[in-house]
Amino acid sequence: MDADPRAQAMTYLQVRQPDKARELLRSALAQNPTDGTALCMLAHVEASVGNLAEAERYARMATADADTATRAAAFGTLSRLIGLDAARGREALEAASAAAQLEPEEWRHRAEVSAALADLRDFPAAEAQAMAAIQLSPIDPAERSRALVALARVYLADPAQRQRGYRVMREAAALDPTDPSLQQQVMSAQFTAGHRAEAIGTAFASLRVTPTAAVPPLLARLSVYLLLRRLLGWLLLVAFAVPLLFFGIIGNIGGDAAALETDPALIVRAGAFVGLVGFGLVFAFVLRPLADRSVARAVWRFARRSALAWFDAVMIALAVLSYLTGLVVPLLFVPAVPLPFLLMLVTWLVHGWGGLALKTPSVGELMAQNNR
Repeated sequence: MDADPRAQAMTYLQVRQPDKARELLRSALAQNPTDGTALCMLAHVEASVGNLAEAERYARMATADADTATRAAAFGTLSRLIGLDAARGREALEAASAAAQLEPEEWRHRAEVSAALADLRDFPAAEAQAMAAIQLSPIDPAERSRALVALARVYLADPAQRQRGYRVMREAAALDPTDPSLQQQVMSAQFTAGHRAEAIGTAFASLRVTPTAAVPPLLARLSVYLLLRRLLGWLLLVAFAVPLLFFGIIGNIGGDAAALETDPALIVRAGAFVGLVGFGLVFAFVLRPLADRSVARAVWRFARRSALAWFDAVMIALAVLSYLTGLVVPLLFVPAVPLPFLLMLVTWLVHGWGGLALKTPSVGELMAQNNR
């Protein structure tokens, strides 16, 4: 018996090969043009690559399926698609409500209604629907955690409840620590709430248990960004402290007989040496999670595609080269000790500017999260 093309398409969709998934689904639809399940899956495929108009068209076609569950799933997909456009919040709510009416005991549809209400800023009603979703969800940790995510999203959308949403998201993550999509959402919540140390901890914990090919792109990019941000922060601190210590304090002890006046080479060489040691300790401390090969592979895979990561690496290399020059030929390059501070300051500012893009995921990434 031939394998179900829809099952094969789902496999391709999960490993982010939308072209192959699309081909299989269109083949299935050629045999049965009204197959609601295939139409829904094709809507997901088109949404994942940003073809939202086509995705919505397929989802609307699927709402005519004869099977109640398939029709409800189609309305749910339609609600999520329409909900990506803030101006169509009412339409999204209508589609989600239609799904809930078709399957009133299905927790996912209540979660979709909750999301639509939250987008309309009706937080009390959204919270009530999310609570209903939790009550209807099964005991299975994976299902329960996703129901909790629905409630967390309501709180995160409300500025007055954001910290509460962050706590609920952590509770959801604890129920299903091996789900990379869920961990991505937890990390995003932690990042938004300003808990960056915990965000990077969540990221690395997820990378340790997730095959590299299955790591969600947004989670990987945020992991690389947060790792480099922490690294640059510590390097900037070292690069600031070293010239302050040797040029501002130690080098000026003794007045006219100060070492900076009598033996500047010693001060430059000592400062360069301490700077190199400081950088080495920072590398050992911040990059220690990379000792895990699975984490290192995932970080390297995405870091090598990032122009920002390459810029950071070049600037760090220049700072190290500056210290090495001061250590070897101190009198030929006296600025060797203060220069790394300027390099790291520029790098820190550029890195922070580049991180602004990470706070606004693309439509495709948002849809990928909503289609879990």
